[in-house]
Amino acid sequence: MSEEIEQDGSIAGKVFAGVVFALLVSFAVLVNVNPAVTKRVHGLYYDNLSNLVEPGVRAEVWHHEGLFYYSYTIENGPWAAQEVRDVAIQTGLVTEVETRLDWESGFAVFNGGRIAKRWRLSAGSREGGVGRGESISGFKVAKAGLPVIVETHAGSLLIYREEGGLLADTTTAAGTRIVGWTVGPGVAIPSRNPSTVLRKTSAQVNRAVLLNWFYDVNLGITIEKVLLKAADEIDAGDADMANARLKRLLETVEQNSGVAMSEEAYAIVGYPVAYARSLLNREEGSWYGL
Repeated sequence: MSEEIEQDGSIAGKVFAGVVFALLVSFAVLVNVNPAVTKRVHGLYYDNLSNLVEPGVRAEVWHHEGLFYYSYTIENGPWAAQEVRDVAIQTGLVTEVETRLDWESGFAVFNGGRIAKRWRLSAGSREGGVGRGESISGFKVAKAGLPVIVETHAGSLLIYREEGGLLADTTTAAGTRIVGWTVGPGVAIPSRNPSTVLRKTSAQVNRAVLLNWFYDVNLGITIEKVLLKAADEIDAGDADMANARLKRLLETVEQNSGVAMSEEAYAIVGYPVAYARSLLNREEGSWYGL
């Protein structure tokens, strides 16, 4: 009998220990502390944020007097366990139009020397980040150059090291960010060869299809083919045929914006095609505020 009691007590002790361990693990998850993934960089502790945030960056784009304006909305998905408090977008050097009062703005440098506009929640702010299932706007920049697909970094804390007055990327902090894609400024002065513009736009459309920016994949594939066909016609000396084809394409894009394609997809197609037509019609001066 005593052996049975001792055995039962041993089993009960193991069960109790198991319950305590489970509670400790649950508590660690709730406060986002996981010893297996927590690291220390420059005196700051941070978690491997890849599993804790679901960031997205949406863009609204418009053109006015030679400049493209980008209004960004930062999102966080329904399964996120942390707020998004730090975002960097590969914009190059841009003019800041608007920043939220509770966020700080500056620049960072991605791998390869790519300059990014960076916004992060002001130090000491307990509120103002992008919570689970939420989104916030109020981040606007302006720059010349046709819209293209650009890289984004987002997390609760992005770790960069200082280099040459800017903040440069460091591979040791790769776990602190999630890489995504949105629309941002391309080169300040795009090519004045309409065929080159169309071929580059076709490549952008191909990437946009892979990013699911076209809700109707067949539409994206068709647009890609039409762009290449128009470029071939221009190279063959049939600019009028190409111009008519691009006019019809613009009508299709306008009709499908926000329906069969995202606003970001529209930006990387509609504006470059309109610019190519202005080159064919010798009206490109309006794109530079002239």
